[in-house]
Amino acid sequence: MTLEAVGATPNQLPPLPIVEADGVRQYEESSRSDQALINGKPGAVLIKTISVVPTRDGAITLPGLDVGWWNTETKTQETAHLPAETFTVAASDQTRPAAPPPQALPAAPIDVPQAPPPTVETQLALPAWLAEMLNLRTGATLAAILLVLGLTALLLRRRAAHAARATSGAARPAYRSRGRARISAAAALDDLRAACKADDALAAHAALIAWTRAEGGPAPVATGQNALDAQAFDANTFRTPAMAKAAEDLRQHLYGAGSSSAGSSRAGSTRWRGAACLSAVRAECAARARSAPKRRGARLAPLYP
Repeated sequence: MTLEAVGATPNQLPPLPIVEADGVRQYEESSRSDQALINGKPGAVLIKTISVVPTRDGAITLPGLDVGWWNTETKTQETAHLPAETFTVAASDQTRPAAPPPQALPAAPIDVPQAPPPTVETQLALPAWLAEMLNLRTGATLAAILLVLGLTALLLRRRAAHAARATSGAARPAYRSRGRARISAAAALDDLRAACKADDALAAHAALIAWTRAEGGPAPVATGQNALDAQAFDANTFRTPAMAKAAEDLRQHLYGAGSSSAGSSRAGSTRWRGAACLSAVRAECAARARSAPKRRGARLAPLYP
């Protein structure tokens, strides 16, 4: 719809309403007003676009529209009339009901023999290397592999044993490498102190035996071939009760369960601490130094009676 007014501005143009009609739906698409020249005279124009969608078939009438306006020349109110519009809507082929499809006669049942259920065969999938090994005609390759594995295991075992011996030997005092050889009292005492500082019960016991022997005291009573199997020291071996108690505690730690081997006695015992034994050794050395006889020089015979 287009509305033109001479001598008017766009703001003075009246609105164009949408009049409802039966059988259609109307939607306003756009509405635009602007200044324009009408028959060579300035004025304004309003253009409104309306979409009409039919909702049924048959004759449909869009009602007319009346717009009032003021005539500036005659100074009177006048009305512009837009006549009604009638049109016919035909139904589309898609909206017509389709003819029902012909009904097919039921087919006679056909007996189809049932196929037996498929048989699933389970096969054991072996690795490629194992299958190749099993397919060997001779066992030479398998024997060579087993030989290499055995030699490797033996070599690793020897290395581990050597490392264990090196570790245990590094923590032992120097006396452990001398075996049962006779050494001086000073060397045995140094070994005893080193064993106490290293918390090595076996080395401390062996050094204690060597020290008492070098000092000339009574040796402990032994029940086995090894001197480390000593049951107890003599009551007169030490000068101080602290040293006697430390020696007894050391013996109880190693052989308190009545075992005859050092390995079995150490397996179930806790770690031995040599601090108390070292303190007792120092007290024993001090007591021995005090009780040692003092040497006197040779006396000369008098020159005159």
